[in-house]
Amino acid sequence: MAAKGAATRQTAGKMKGRTRRWLAGLLLTAGCAAFFEAPSVSIVGVRVVSLGLTGGTAALELQVANPNSHPIRITGVEYHLLVQEPDSTQEAWTTLSRGDRREAVTLPARDSARVSLDVPFEYRSVGTVVRTLLQSGRLPYRLEGQVRVEGPVGELRVPLRTTGVLEP
Repeated sequence: MAAKGAATRQTAGKMKGRTRRWLAGLLLTAGCAAFFEAPSVSIVGVRVVSLGLTGGTAALELQVANPNSHPIRITGVEYHLLVQEPDSTQEAWTTLSRGDRREAVTLPARDSARVSLDVPFEYRSVGTVVRTLLQSGRLPYRLEGQVRVEGPVGELRVPLRTTGVLEP
């Protein structure tokens, strides 16, 4: 019986140690999140890089700003680029491109940088872009997804959602 009681105390001690480590990790993660502000992203330019039989590739010039007092390392971005339908009374959006880019960029503290993001597109999606530009001379866009940021306890996934208007 004494051996059974000692084994129970030993198991309980291991569980308390694991629980403490788990709580410490949780507090560290929450503390880091409290001192982290998401980078802001906006599209400042677009250029066609290549054209093929069914589509092409455009380079989006992104302005990425780091509002934090420390440098951050972006390790990738999942994106979904949408453009607004012309004459859309209910704000209908068409997908122009979506993808996942894994390339690291380090942003200095309280600074910004231009980052080029190559996005493939299909010609059937470009019709909306052309119609919108011809009708209004401007192109409302929405860029959403997740930015992956290297954190002290692993990778953080920061939501990305920005809207704007490109005026050629």
